[in-house]
Amino acid sequence: MNYYHRTQKETRLYKIIDLLVRIIPPKYVVSLFHFIGLKECEPPETIGIVCSIRYETGFRLKYAIKKYIWKTQKAGFYARFQSSKISNFLTNYFERAKKSFISISNVLRNKFKIKTKGQLAAASTKELCFPSEIWLEIVHYNINPANLIRVNTKLFNLISPMVYNSFHLDLVLSSTYLLQRQYSHYLEYADRYYIHPKDPYKLFENFQKSKTAQYEFLDTSHRKFPGESSYTSSCELSSGAVVSIKTKIFRDFEDVKRFFNLTINNEKSYFKQFVQELSTNITIIDDFNDLFEDCLGKTINKLSKNDALNVLTCEPESFHVFDFFNTEYEDCIRENVKPPLGCEVDFELACNLFLTSKDILPQQPYFREITIAGVLFDNLQDHKKRRSLHYITTQSDLKDSNPFRDWALVRKPKYNFFSKKETASKGPGTVKVHKHHFVTEEETFNFLSQFVNSCSKFESHRDINCSTLISGVTKVFGTSPDLAQDDSQIPYDFQPQIILINRSH
Repeated sequence: MNYYHRTQKETRLYKIIDLLVRIIPPKYVVSLFHFIGLKECEPPETIGIVCSIRYETGFRLKYAIKKYIWKTQKAGFYARFQSSKISNFLTNYFERAKKSFISISNVLRNKFKIKTKGQLAAASTKELCFPSEIWLEIVHYNINPANLIRVNTKLFNLISPMVYNSFHLDLVLSSTYLLQRQYSHYLEYADRYYIHPKDPYKLFENFQKSKTAQYEFLDTSHRKFPGESSYTSSCELSSGAVVSIKTKIFRDFEDVKRFFNLTINNEKSYFKQFVQELSTNITIIDDFNDLFEDCLGKTINKLSKNDALNVLTCEPESFHVFDFFNTEYEDCIRENVKPPLGCEVDFELACNLFLTSKDILPQQPYFREITIAGVLFDNLQDHKKRRSLHYITTQSDLKDSNPFRDWALVRKPKYNFFSKKETASKGPGTVKVHKHHFVTEEETFNFLSQFVNSCSKFESHRDINCSTLISGVTKVFGTSPDLAQDDSQIPYDFQPQIILINRSH
């Protein structure tokens, strides 16, 4: 509807209401409009009634319809979630039964197996069909070396030291408090949100799963480098030769856990002897103080008594973090109350000005806390800086080389919209969260303690380089009262803390 038609329609409405007010006594007009909910029309002036009708039909009615539709969707989500639980239970039951049957069949088959003459020799005894130099050239032509090392022992011994000797593991975890607070608010008041997730059911499902968990591990990736599974660098081998190698990066929780269990924490692993470099980043974006006090502190104290290790701590300079809104929006989430009607304009303005991606809110509530992971992800791109942490032995060296120092030194405009955009790009603009893995407090404590202990003391070669960097936020500073009235201010500063554990050199 264009401006002319809209004006004509409102003119007709005005004439009808004006005629109604002239014919019917005022008290009846008041009762009529009070009955249909237009309580603002008192006394019943024509222009006031017209404005009330426009507000009620064009504004409240729209939200009433959206609210009804959302309640219907939620009912469908609940039914779908309950049916998926039953389906998963039955699937797991049949999988266990299938594995048991296969296991019994294998035992019986092996027991009555008759060896035949002319049986082929084991693959491990086969000779290589090409010289070693040819095989290494094949690997450089984008052939997946993981397929080659499965062929036989000789190829395994040849290729593994060249392409699988440097690894980096990223763990990003948080308490479930942030997710539950954001998700519960969205599920209650989604009809008043401007931004909506691509898959609302996934948000509902994660909220239900988080109810029985205290922590979550996040599968993440770098938005600027979506295919960042490794980075290439130069490394000097024990023979003195300098070769280009790839450092394999694991950021999915299941991948990290699998590599940890099969290689790092497995005494019988044949593969671990080829690992010459291992770096790990543990980024705790929420609840760092409690995790350190209840879990990590005890493990780190034990490691600090090991003469073969350096255990160093540092508090870098505090830095700005992105805030989406500092008034109504976050207050409503924090207090779990309805957002005001008509806040779409504010949402749209903030999205267009600050957010580099529209998949952040509401499904990713870490738009502020994820900044520390963004700093570390960008720091990893400069592999020399991350690799230099292997050789740090003093507190002062750690303070000069910590990953947050570069971010603090970047010249950023303070307390304005441009500063918000800088911090948005570093945090939610850098880190993308793909999946949530919900775990109990006991499971989290056990895994972290074992992970830090085993990675710090990991041994394969005598000259192995190994470092574990644990990062989190110990304090959050709010804005000063003088700046609280200005919506353009950045109201939060984070005080990070890092703990570095590496080998004594």
